Amino acid sequence: MNRTFIACTEGRLACFIKISLDIAFAMSDIQTQLEHLVYKGFVEACGWQRLADISRYLKGIITRLDKLPVDPTRDRLHMTSIAKV
Repeated sequence: MNRTFIACTEGRLACFIKISLDIAFAMSDIQTQLEHLVYKGFVEACGWQRLADISRYLKGIITRLDKLPVDPTRDRLHMTSIAKV
């Protein structure tokens, strides 16, 4: 019984670590995106004509954050495919 409990605990810990790492990679990528989108003087740098684009990109980030807990592996695969481009 003790070995079963230890194995179960190790399995749960392994799942937690994997999910945490996948989410950590995504959060790092999102942070980088935000730093490139919104920074001191970004409105002047991009111009008012591009503000709608930035708003759309920010909505995309929110959608990504909503989907991330459901399937972090899918997010990681998308990050990998985009990095190849």
